[in-house]
Amino acid sequence: MTEPEDSATRLERLKSRPLILELDGLSKQFGPDLNILKDVSLGIHRREFLTVIGPSGCGKSTLARILAGLETITSGEARISGEPILGPGPDRGMVFQKYTLFPWLTVKQNVMFGLTAQGSSKGQAEGEAREWIEVIGLTKFADHYPHQLSGGMQQRVAIARSLATRPKVLLMDEPFGALDAQTRLRMQQHLIEIWQNIDVTVVFITHDLDEAIYLADRILVLKPNPGEIQALIDVPLPRPRLPEHLQTSEFKSLKEELGELIHSHEQMEEDEPLHIFRMTKVDDDV
Repeated sequence: MTEPEDSATRLERLKSRPLILELDGLSKQFGPDLNILKDVSLGIHRREFLTVIGPSGCGKSTLARILAGLETITSGEARISGEPILGPGPDRGMVFQKYTLFPWLTVKQNVMFGLTAQGSSKGQAEGEAREWIEVIGLTKFADHYPHQLSGGMQQRVAIARSLATRPKVLLMDEPFGALDAQTRLRMQQHLIEIWQNIDVTVVFITHDLDEAIYLADRILVLKPNPGEIQALIDVPLPRPRLPEHLQTSEFKSLKEELGELIHSHEQMEEDEPLHIFRMTKVDDDV
């Protein structure tokens, strides 16, 4: 097992790496009165694991889609390896919350899909797909179809499919949000193990504060309406990460800090009053 690395040393080494993603004054509007992101400027380092959190409506998913080239920007610029992001490309892979495997293809065929689309021969694509299927621990399920797999298994296949083409950046939009707590923790551990052994930068969108801290080198906190950078926080935990790190004082202190940042904005927003009325006759009140 890898020896734990002091968090300060790890973060110093991270920040000495070249930038792979650069956001410069990035803004996004949907119509004249709906500002989703405003003046977001940020550099993300090669092989960094960045998690992005914030209240609902702060533009987290929109940011991921812009980096994937699936959304245009209103102003500013987003760059990968110094080149403007103008659309989707093989240098970026994306995993969504909803299971997006092709249901008519087997596990192996799903992982092969991107490889063959990029021009790999069938034999080469099949060989690489088998390697990735072994990495995610689903060798026995290579010829199964998505409906024969659990949700966690399907997301492992989606991750393998995204990584098989060797992207520089993996974008993940709440990929574990639909999983139960136990499966979610296993998936987090799988993801960390995969990320530590390949050359990829991860940008991971989540609502879950435990997940954000457990996975990240740094955490980007967005505030809503419009989405602006509220904080960029170093995670003071060593790697490799273990489940017991969730019980440390450093973890609990950071979770409390993040909760205060997010809930301060939620409290500022006034909820509409509920229009409650009696729908049935009862003999007593509860």
